[in-house]
Amino acid sequence: MHAIIVDDNESDLLLLHEIVTHAGFIVTSFSEPFAALAFYKQSPADVVVSDLQMPLLQGDMLMEQILRVHHDAVFIMHTGYDDERMMEKIMSSGAYAAISKDLSKEMKIDFFSNLMQYLITRRI
Repeated sequence: MHAIIVDDNESDLLLLHEIVTHAGFIVTSFSEPFAALAFYKQSPADVVVSDLQMPLLQGDMLMEQILRVHHDAVFIMHTGYDDERMMEKIMSSGAYAAISKDLSKEMKIDFFSNLMQYLITRRI
């Protein structure tokens, strides 16, 4: 399974890359959302994980563009925002899930490991 990770913060990007790789995904990381979008259009991934707040192209706008390419894409918003209304908006816009940057590394590994298992069973 292939995952694309997008975050303009290099340390968050490296940590998430490590976590998602540990869960079993092959990961391609981008610090620039337009580059991630161009890559996805040429080589769609099983999962896209993106920060919400990024310069030039916000995560919700990236999600909108990804979902135009593949309406059933699995898009995970990884955000530092803990606003319930923002989370509801993200989910109602088509995200598969929204996870907090404040979650522990172990909880994120569990989340992505469970996601991997779900995606495997969905393919069968």
